[in-house]
Amino acid sequence: MSTPLLDLIDITDRKHRGSQESRDAHDRVVQTKRIMHERIMVLVTARGEYGVTSKEIAYALGKQLHAISGRCSELVMQGRLKKSGLRRAGAAVLLVR
Repeated sequence: MSTPLLDLIDITDRKHRGSQESRDAHDRVVQTKRIMHERIMVLVTARGEYGVTSKEIAYALGKQLHAISGRCSELVMQGRLKKSGLRRAGAAVLLVR
């Protein structure tokens, strides 16, 4: 199975100024991005109009926030999720687009 082009893009590359450590970390997660995207989408869909924050997603999936936030940003960039404009516990509430 081939990896979708959007999964090969590291959306944090500019933020981390292209550091080798960041590139290595991205290379390690490329193969699991699609699976994590789908797990996140199932959770956000199940929450309906109430939505979910990246913090809530991390807790529900038993992952660290840093392992989830990039995947959420990718889903927003892909147009699959949107920010509702609301915040809970300091984090943006995400909804299915």
